[in-house]
Amino acid sequence: MKKVLVVVDVQNDFIEGGAMAVEGGKRVAELVAEEMLRKEYSSVIVTQDWHPANHCSFKEQGGPWPAHCVENTKGAELYPAIAEAAKKVHAQIFKKGTDPKKEEYGADIKGLFIDSRDDIRVVGIALDYCVKETAKMLKKNYPGAHVTIVTGLTAAIKGFDADDRTELLRLAVKTKNTAENIITIRNAEEKDIPRIGELLAQVCEVHHEGRPDMFDLGRKYTDDELKDLISDGKKRILVAADDNDETLGYAICELKHLNKSNYRPDIKTLYVDDLCIDEKHRGRHIGKRLMDAVTALAKKEGCHNIELNVWACNNGAMKFYDKYGMKVQCQKMETIL
Repeated sequence: MKKVLVVVDVQNDFIEGGAMAVEGGKRVAELVAEEMLRKEYSSVIVTQDWHPANHCSFKEQGGPWPAHCVENTKGAELYPAIAEAAKKVHAQIFKKGTDPKKEEYGADIKGLFIDSRDDIRVVGIALDYCVKETAKMLKKNYPGAHVTIVTGLTAAIKGFDADDRTELLRLAVKTKNTAENIITIRNAEEKDIPRIGELLAQVCEVHHEGRPDMFDLGRKYTDDELKDLISDGKKRILVAADDNDETLGYAICELKHLNKSNYRPDIKTLYVDDLCIDEKHRGRHIGKRLMDAVTALAKKEGCHNIELNVWACNNGAMKFYDKYGMKVQCQKMETIL
């Protein structure tokens, strides 16, 4: 049995600010983009409303909806994070709603690497319309498949009630609230210390490979030191945990205050002392989620900026922070004698 992910209509017009915005659309879009990057899916299919300007569903044509997802417009494009993830996983794109005289909530997907023994997960926008109808059509086209709507990775226009669930159960379409490994960012606890220790060792290994003259194999903090950091609050440790509460990454932060002097203003900085994502879980935007949490913390504390140090030998980290939008503040140089 293969796992297939079907992403329904996560397009700009359904995101906040779009022509037919659905509440919570942006949050769902970011979560769905992460889900698409998980390694366990053998195939990812992305559906896309692609309406002609005179589509029958538009109010101007006597339909119920404002004009939306008109072909070749910005609103019809996939949300940027979805488009990027689709490219990375070589997703199949399925356009629907192309006939001006035909309403088409559900995607009538046939073929595209799906068969009747597959485990099909359906996510996207909007749960009470296109997501629900796509799931029903998938069950019709692949009666032996396990079709599940992951409601926690959807946004709804009007809601999703008991009658909707009863209808889907009658068709043997399941619903559940979350997919596996939805990521939560929280403060570190003592129970996280063993996993943080393993990740600290991964960081040290990268540094040792790049600069064996400067780093031995080991780790930056011992278990006792981590316990002290968690308990005394001098540094904040944030962790990224999956739905089994396993730590997949961490960020160790420290508030620094540079008092006003005769040549520098008073500056409050959040310093990222260390950050790591488990090498087995990279490529799922967990690092971005952690840095977003770091940024939120810095703003809450009234910081002027966020600072961190990156070793030049750590190319992956350099690329990550550059992509996140961080700029070089100063450069530390050396001559090895």
